[in-house]
Amino acid sequence: MKKEVAVKFKKILVDPKSKREIASITKSSLLSYNHLTVKFYNKATCKKEIITIKNDAMASTCGIYYHGIMIGRVTKKYDAKTLFTNRNSYMLKIAPNVDMALMVALAIAFDEFKHD
Repeated sequence: MKKEVAVKFKKILVDPKSKREIASITKSSLLSYNHLTVKFYNKATCKKEIITIKNDAMASTCGIYYHGIMIGRVTKKYDAKTLFTNRNSYMLKIAPNVDMALMVALAIAFDEFKHD
């Protein structure tokens, strides 16, 4: 994942072998504090697609949506380790037949967006 220098939040997912862009993650708008837009090329449909990440007001959970259907959910876990250390723990639920590596990358982007 690379961070692009820009006025608004932007991340680029890059294939480490071919160095080709897999997806771009941006804030939906400059004023948006709880929506991210993920644009990628879907090899199965040969079309450009969009995934939306919507988080709650406290940014402790988010839903990952594809065509309005939730395909993933990231939830921050609160336990003794997170209270006494500077480390966050998350739980990621993924719908069947969804690319797990992409969902993990989107969960990481969600965490970085929260702390940006």
